[in-house]
Amino acid sequence: MNSTPYQLHGNVAVIAFDNPPMNGYSHALRLRIVAGIEQAEDDPAVGAIVLIGSARVFSSGATSANSARRR
Repeated sequence: MNSTPYQLHGNVAVIAFDNPPMNGYSHALRLRIVAGIEQAEDDPAVGAIVLIGSARVFSSGATSANSARRR
């Protein structure tokens, strides 16, 4: 699994889902997204937060490992 890149473009924080191949929404990815949102919230220069998917898709949804954790 790769990181969840956080970039600042002017006053817009961009957080990219980066969990190849289809950006499955795992517990680890969720933690990194939350960390990026918290980083943006702590920056008074940020006026907006945009979530994007890397590669071909935004997100394929929850991973099967993530679903198994909830049972």
